[in-house]
Amino acid sequence: ITLTTFEKEYSKSEMSYGKNLLTLKVALKFINNFLDTEIAIITKAEKNGQPVIIKALEQELETLVTLGTEKIKIKGKADRIDSIGNVIRIVDYKTGLVQNKELKLDNWEDICTESVLAKSFQLLMYAFMYQRMNPNITENIQSGIITFRELSVGLKTVKVNNNELLNDTILNEFELQLKQLLKDIFDPAIPFSQTSELANCEYCSFKGICNRA
Repeated sequence: ITLTTFEKEYSKSEMSYGKNLLTLKVALKFINNFLDTEIAIITKAEKNGQPVIIKALEQELETLVTLGTEKIKIKGKADRIDSIGNVIRIVDYKTGLVQNKELKLDNWEDICTESVLAKSFQLLMYAFMYQRMNPNITENIQSGIITFRELSVGLKTVKVNNNELLNDTILNEFELQLKQLLKDIFDPAIPFSQTSELANCEYCSFKGICNRA
């Protein structure tokens, strides 16, 4: 499958040398390592009587957030949703390194203001939307990242006050923080200002307007 995908973009001669060949070999290595890790996880889970069940891939998530008389739709896409035992896992794949401090929330006031917690915000958003779309679920929810740089670590979950199981109390508090963020965004009295965190601009579609292109 990987080779077929590359062949759609490059001719065989273009993949026989240089950067393209190196990229292909790295991709194949990542995929093989990932599959080996998945086999180990599945085998261990089955031995414990808790099979891994894939519930969805590339799952669209959405919900409505009420602000006064207005309803705001928020959307996202989870790479994978599975379950092991009584835990539903919302999984986001990443190719780069993910530091533990990026997935550790100790103070709710930081979730919308500290750029280092951007991944935590994303994972909590996924869990929040999934829970709202499935209000009758009885399983616990985890939301985390599988990074191809640290496959042996497995799922690196977001932790709120050291809790990796995202219960109703945690997700309800996240909703309060989300509503406050949305209120600030739509408040005409609060001007938009240029961020001091240059890393935030890397993938911004509007960085040219700020002359940070």
